[in-house]
Amino acid sequence: MPTIMCDAIEHAGPPLISSKSYRELLEERFEPEAEFYVNGGVPYVVFPDWDYAERWGAKPMREVHPFVPIIRGTRISEAEFRARVREIHRL
Repeated sequence: MPTIMCDAIEHAGPPLISSKSYRELLEERFEPEAEFYVNGGVPYVVFPDWDYAERWGAKPMREVHPFVPIIRGTRISEAEFRARVREIHRL
């Protein structure tokens, strides 16, 4: 089986620019293919079909390689993801 290499979490992409707050983003629905993970207490949303993931644990939100949360994290429910984001950002 091949080994998959990925960058450390600290090597996340540039901040994602959004005019919406985390509170507003949490009021929206996620795409049906969205998967939710937690890694080191940090919540992530992963879109496997898009080969795309976002780290929601800090401001601003950052894009990360989807292998980071999938390989290093634990899959959680959408409700757990939303609760963790609310707790982290005191919403």
